[in-house]
Amino acid sequence: MVTVRDYIESNDDIRVRIAKKESRDPYDPVTETIWEGMLSDVPEELRGLEVVNEGWMMGAQINQLEVIDPED
Repeated sequence: MVTVRDYIESNDDIRVRIAKKESRDPYDPVTETIWEGMLSDVPEELRGLEVVNEGWMMGAQINQLEVIDPED
């Protein structure tokens, strides 16, 4: 399992968007942005979330981490 914390520890300090998904289906395009900013500034409560997909959002020019919230 890869977490947001793993991305913070292994990448440069870049601008990211964290978006919540309702399913693990990689083809499900429905996400909800829950945070956006510099990777080093991600709130502690989001750092333990599991990342299920990651990619560059061409229109927004930002890297997006898609996470599953275990409380949902």
